[in-house]
Amino acid sequence: MIYTITLNPSVDYYMQNSKIKLGQLNRTQGCHIAPAGKGINVSVMLNILGVKSTILGFFGGFTGDYLLEQLRRYLHIHLKPTRIQGQSRINVKLIHDQETEINASGPEVSGSELNNLLNQLNSLSPKDLVVISGSTTANDKTGLIEQIVKYLIQRKIEFVLDVSGPELKKLIKYEPKIIKPNLPEFQYLADTDLDDPKKLAVLAKKVAEITKNTVLLSLGAQGAVLIHDHKAYLVEAPDVQVKHTIGAGDALLAGYMYKFDKTSDPKLALAFATALAVKKVEGNEITQLQDIETLAATIKVKAL
Repeated sequence: MIYTITLNPSVDYYMQNSKIKLGQLNRTQGCHIAPAGKGINVSVMLNILGVKSTILGFFGGFTGDYLLEQLRRYLHIHLKPTRIQGQSRINVKLIHDQETEINASGPEVSGSELNNLLNQLNSLSPKDLVVISGSTTANDKTGLIEQIVKYLIQRKIEFVLDVSGPELKKLIKYEPKIIKPNLPEFQYLADTDLDDPKKLAVLAKKVAEITKNTVLLSLGAQGAVLIHDHKAYLVEAPDVQVKHTIGAGDALLAGYMYKFDKTSDPKLALAFATALAVKKVEGNEITQLQDIETLAATIKVKAL
């Protein structure tokens, strides 16, 4: 079973407008809300692919109730929420001539609530895989993600990390199965300002050799770099009409895990993951697996 952990989930409020004028009244041309948080996004993508997963995380207030209500609608998602006294956050996503995100810091979480979440992990076994994604709680002073990682290592449970650059730099020594940084996160990890994909691949390969993991580096419009089993791969992103990029990295990770589990072929997995991410940024509802497979077949992955 795949478990996703989202410590700071959110209700994302998307508002579309052609242009935002600061200091003035702006009216939207369209809006919608959706359950979010990076781990939740991965589970939703896996659900589309027909893969079962269990969502763990903190949920509180009317926003927490809304999140759980919406997530119960997904056939392949199981919920093991940790309820908290605080209110799950609302993030605002402004889609205009640019893409602007206003993310709340989220609720504070008590010591007993932290322990309740850690106790949720007692049922996991070495056959499971845990995806830890996104930001930690607003008042985390004890290194909650590191506590979870140590707990998983003690029980020989493999885990995936998609966290901030500072968190990743601190936790990579624990040898996660996969890390999925974006460009700024990888630049922080590798202490570099390089942005050329081929040069980044060289650095990513060094990171993978030291930490003994797979590196899936998302580069937005430049595509992605994959380091797996001492080999480097590069994929260029197809030229498409981008509606928004929110959740694209989560789709990339979910797609890679799904296809690699099916084929054990890193090139096929990277092509499929890229196709799923492309469908996500196009903004259309993803309903047909065959559409992703068809697009993946056109995507070229280069061995470096």
